[in-house]
Amino acid sequence: MSEAGKISILVPVYRDGACLGKLLGQLSESRLWEVIVVADSPSSETLEVLEKYGKKIKYIISDRRLGKARSLNKALRYASGKILVFIDADHYLENTKQLEDFVKQFDRKQEIIDFKKVVDKENLLSRLVYYDYVGFAIVNWLSAKLASRCIGLNGSAFAIKRNVFEDLGGFPENEISEDLGLAFKAYTRGVKFKFEEKVVVRLKAPSSWREWFKQRWRWGHGFALWFKHNYKELLRATIRDPKIILIPAFFFYPSLTAFLVTAFLPENRMLAGLFLILFLMVSRIRFLVPLLFATYFSIAFVKGVVASTVSLALSSLVYFLLARRLGYDFNPLTFVVYFYFYSPLWLLIILVSLIRVILLKKTEIKDWPTSCPE
Repeated sequence: MSEAGKISILVPVYRDGACLGKLLGQLSESRLWEVIVVADSPSSETLEVLEKYGKKIKYIISDRRLGKARSLNKALRYASGKILVFIDADHYLENTKQLEDFVKQFDRKQEIIDFKKVVDKENLLSRLVYYDYVGFAIVNWLSAKLASRCIGLNGSAFAIKRNVFEDLGGFPENEISEDLGLAFKAYTRGVKFKFEEKVVVRLKAPSSWREWFKQRWRWGHGFALWFKHNYKELLRATIRDPKIILIPAFFFYPSLTAFLVTAFLPENRMLAGLFLILFLMVSRIRFLVPLLFATYFSIAFVKGVVASTVSLALSSLVYFLLARRLGYDFNPLTFVVYFYFYSPLWLLIILVSLIRVILLKKTEIKDWPTSCPE
């Protein structure tokens, strides 16, 4: 490992890593860093990959699923680097030289650095997931520019100073969304954040809608559990700086803008007046009841269509401009599907998760440990 770099790259994998072999092939080419793979309940294919690169990397194997946070915290004792880089096993580098240049030119003032992530577009699902990561990138880029801090972090590929990571207590092991827990603690302590768009990490989307739902169900409950533990501090932070919530809300769930537009859209006075007249007449002329309801739903429908159209146009324009600035593609037709179908579905999962965790007290997720195994 280079004296100048002193970088430790930690790669967590559970069972199989979709890109583990490719990632290790890339990382093992350089002497600027050490590589440590943490494997929970690895499959035979994963073991074969580890054995193939065993002379160039370190690896830690657990027969039981410890969980990502606990596994990475445990692996820290085997890491010698002053800078820690975490990369998930379903990711790979677009270009190894990008990471090498980042290491050689590392700015010591930087404390947490998020890397640009790009989804491989292989089918409709992956094209929709692509916009999730466009949203992540925009939010983190804006947060870094406007405040040099960020309350959220997509922890699948990022770097952090070791002393900062240790001061923050490592990944919180009682959280499902360990990256969110780490990032929010860093935000409240004023840790400096940067979005590094010159290091591009590519990843695979879930292989099916079923796998996507399982992932988002876990993410949704992870967010809800984190919210339950941190809502007071989050409220105080939002009062001090509202943009820490408004920016993520717009870019993670753009369909929310339709509700805001609807709330501020002025009523059509003629239709509203007609509705009021019919309402007063209903008490005397019963057959006007269907007309009353038809008028009511017509008003609601027209208002909804206008709000939806304005919201879609606004979101598309903003996404297009910022995606282009950060080097992402933008397909208007795919974004329409994302806006009207994908984003509301993802938002619904979040809302259901909040209800389950906060109101129904259901905090356990199948096959996802958040407490120490016996």
